[in-house]
Parts: sequence; C-alpha cells; structure tokens
Amino acid sequence: MRNNRLSGPIPDSLQNLVNLKLLSAQYNSLSGPVPRFLFELGQLNEIYLQGNKLEGSLPDNISNLVNLTDLNLGINSIHGEIPDCIGELRALQSLKLHQNELTGPIPSSIGNLIGLEELWLYSNKLTGHIPAEIAQLTNLVHLWLSSNHLSGKIPDGICRLRNLESLDLSENALEGELPEDLGNLTNLEALYLQQNHFYGSLPESIVALNQLESLDISKNQFSGEIPSFLIRLSCLQVVNLSSNYFSGLIPDSLLGLTHLQEINLNRNRLDISEVPDLDCVVKCEKQACSMVKRAL
Repeated sequence: MRNNRLSGPIPDSLQNLVNLKLLSAQYNSLSGPVPRFLFELGQLNEIYLQGNKLEGSLPDNISNLVNLTDLNLGINSIHGEIPDCIGELRALQSLKLHQNELTGPIPSSIGNLIGLEELWLYSNKLTGHIPAEIAQLTNLVHLWLSSNHLSGKIPDGICRLRNLESLDLSENALEGELPEDLGNLTNLEALYLQQNHFYGSLPESIVALNQLESLDISKNQFSGEIPSFLIRLSCLQVVNLSSNYFSGLIPDSLLGLTHLQEINLNRNRLDISEVPDLDCVVKCEKQACSMVKRAL
C-alpha cells in the first residue's frame, strides 16, 4: 500500500487480520493516532508507516509485539515521550522514529534491544543525556541521533559499538572532549559531530578508523593544530573542520590523502601564509580557507 494516496485514519477493520505479519503503508496521507489495536496483532513482524500524517503519542501497549523486527514510524507528527516499555521489543532489529515531535529522554530500557542494527531518532525534540545503556547495543550499524536537544558528554560505552558504520550526533547540545577510545570503532565510515559544544583536540586513537570516508566536526570548539595523523585515515573523502579554533599551519601531510574530494577549514585561526599544494582549488580569505577537489 506504499505511495497509494491513502488518507484518513488507519481503519479499525485491520484488527481482524490476526495473522498479519507485515503492514506496509508508508508515504501516504494516513492521519490520526497510531491505533492501539495494531499492537494487539501478535503475529506482526514488520510495521512501515513512515511518511504519513500520523499524530498522537506512541501507545503504551507497544510492548505486546514481541516478534516485531522492524518498526518505522518516521516522518510523521507523533509526539510525547518514547515509552519505557519499548525495551521489551527484544526482537527489534530496526527502530526508526525520526522526524517526529518526540520529547523527553531516550529511555535507558533501549539498552535491552540487543539485536538492534539501526536506531534512527534524529530530528525530534529529545532531551537529556545519551543513556549509558546504549553501549549494550553491540550489533548497531547505524546510530543517528542528530537534530535533537541532547546534552552531556558522549558516553564512553559508545566506543564499544564496534559494528558501527555511521554515527551521527550532530546538531545537539553535547559537550566535553571526545572519548579517548573513539578509535575502537574500526568499521566507522561516517562520523558527524557538527554543531555541538565539543572542545579539546581529536584523540589520536582515531588513526585506527581506516574505513572513515566522511568526518564533520564543524561548529564546535576544537583547538590546537590540525593533527598530522589525519594522513593515516587513507579513505577520507570529505572533511569539515570549519568554525572551530584550530591554529597553526595547514599540515603538508594532507597531501597524502589521495581520496580526498573536499576539505573545509573555514573560520578557524589558521596561519594561511603557507597552504599545501593539494590537488584542489584553494580559496583563502583572511582566516578562512576551504578547498574543493579540482574537477578532472
């Protein structure tokens, strides 16, 4: 029923489909609350209702679907808090509640979802700290918590999520120095930390992120010299270090990043008297410097 211009509330007649295993009605114009009866259909394995106009809060009987592996209610207008009982959905592999109006903290019970591979909670109004229990989700591949109001430090336990390929904590109110063991995330391909309140320098352990292709730490308060050990991140394609307090010369070691397509160093405190002769178009204006790979 995807993309069929369906509108109105989810019909009550669906509650008669007691053997239903898959509900796929994404990208329509369905409205009204997410009905409680959906979570009484005990055979449901997958629910895809993203991209509708659903509203109201998540039902408190959501924990009934113990066989549920995929729940996608993203891109709706669902509000209220994520119920603590969501931690009882232990078969979940993918939980996507992104682009709603959810408030309150991420419940610590989310750490019970040990089979989870995808957790998308971005673009809500979530507050509080990232729960330490998230470290128990060792099968996570994609963790996207951006564009919320999360605060506090990155919990050290995140560095134990060795299957992570993408980590997006951008556009929050997170602070502090980056965890020293960030380099444990050796499968990481994309790291987005921009627009927070991080400070200090990049931990040298990140030299172990030899799969990293995209790094964005812009709009923070990082300082010191641009580390020469970035040369060891040989897969880097896009780097954004802009709007920080980096100082000193731009290291010649950047010449060794053969896959680099774009690097943005704007709005720092760099000495631009000597700019490496990268295979890039280089623009420098006062304390601004950005480089984009020259078209071949």
